[in-house]
Amino acid sequence: MVYKYTKVDSHFMIQYKFIYQAYISVKNLSCLVVFMIFWLLVCDFYSSI
Repeated sequence: MVYKYTKVDSHFMIQYKFIYQAYISVKNLSCLVVFMIFWLLVCDFYSSI
């Protein structure tokens, strides 16, 4: 079976790449937010001592 690489496939791949990168950046952003909240809590904890 010969697989033909079509325009639709390339468009889908580009879209998939874009969605995947958006997903990764969102994941990194959520990690950053969690880290910042944790950092604020730690700073608050140390300042209250």
